[in-house]
Amino acid sequence: MLLTAGIHAQQILQAVSTDTELQVRYELPLQKPSSSYAMVVTPLLCGTTDTLALEPVVVRGAQNARKLHRDYVLNHRGEEPAYIQASRMPASVVRNTNVSLAAYPWVAQEQLTLAAKVESEGCCEVQTLALVQSEPFRYEAPAKPLVVEEPQPAPKPELKINDPVLEHVSQYRPYDKTRVLRKEKGMLYVYFPLRAADIDANYRNNAEVLKHILDVTRQMMDDKSHEVKIIQIVGLSSVEGADAYNTRLAGERAEALKQYIQQELNVPDNLFEVANGGAAWTEFRDQVEDAQFEGKEQVLRIIDETSDLGRRQWLIRNLQDGKPYQYIKEHLLPDERNAGYIRIYWDFVEE
Repeated sequence: MLLTAGIHAQQILQAVSTDTELQVRYELPLQKPSSSYAMVVTPLLCGTTDTLALEPVVVRGAQNARKLHRDYVLNHRGEEPAYIQASRMPASVVRNTNVSLAAYPWVAQEQLTLAAKVESEGCCEVQTLALVQSEPFRYEAPAKPLVVEEPQPAPKPELKINDPVLEHVSQYRPYDKTRVLRKEKGMLYVYFPLRAADIDANYRNNAEVLKHILDVTRQMMDDKSHEVKIIQIVGLSSVEGADAYNTRLAGERAEALKQYIQQELNVPDNLFEVANGGAAWTEFRDQVEDAQFEGKEQVLRIIDETSDLGRRQWLIRNLQDGKPYQYIKEHLLPDERNAGYIRIYWDFVEE
């Protein structure tokens, strides 16, 4: 559902409501600071009981930028935070953010406005110059499609193969990136080393999982009272690195598992549905939520509030001098480098 409201002068707001989040697109007009100052524009999503600060936009004058650079170099503070040089400043910038309804339930319940707080930083002080606000708007839940119940067919013989990876085709749903695969019943993973896309039966527990996959698929293909309709495979990659590279790698991993099954069994191409899950951000967030380590809540907040994937990675890697990321790298990321053998969907053979 698309909502539109004017914010202030050149600012424009667009808000798209989904079942799980509010997607906000807005334009922020910028003001040019003098050479020794920085101008900070912070978008604020405001409700009646709470306010969510979004990622600020910083414009720095030449002297201010040099001062910041010297501070980071002399004090070994690592990579400087992102900013826009005043000499190259555009008239405005457009930003997008996705606000999770699970993390911020008040967003779906209250009247909202988008405000922009403009602050001037320099000479060891911060001064608020302006606070502009949009017209009120509300989250509107998407309309639910009308579900018509189909007549129930007469009972059929029970499937002889009892395995949670099997599902009747009536339960089929295509893959989308909101699914947390690691929590789904009967999930099987074939794992890959970092940056690899070739099946290695000796890596982790791959030998056992691959045998299970082939055994169940073989039995289903040989069963005369049932037929395979769809073999659904999803490829994933860990969230580290460039998004384009991760997407390509995830697709290659899913395709590798498909080819492995076809090399061992006579399964035609048209039975496979091979999905590219790309970087496993949904899986990663669920892993973080289940784990216990210092900095967990800050990592979750970064994921929920930072839409730019490159900046999201940078913030997580540099949080608390890299200590949370060290835990994540050792304990969480290896589980995302996989091709997930999700489901064999079947149906009865018509008599």
